[in-house]
Amino acid sequence: MFDCRHTAPGRSLKVINLMRAALEEAWAQLEHEVQQRTSKVALAKRILRAASAGERAPARLRAAALGNVGILYH
Repeated sequence: MFDCRHTAPGRSLKVINLMRAALEEAWAQLEHEVQQRTSKVALAKRILRAASAGERAPARLRAAALGNVGILYH
């Protein structure tokens, strides 16, 4: 999981905001039917995994979130 203990406070807040935005944008891309059978928590976990591996690009964080979802998004 994402460990912000070794990150400067201002930087960890920036990363948290990036992850939060990526989650909300990824969720908004999903069709309602897919949202009904997908866990937002599962998307968040995928984003956390990508961020803990060093990913910071918003598009890549969103892609990580949507990677295994039966993708029907707009």
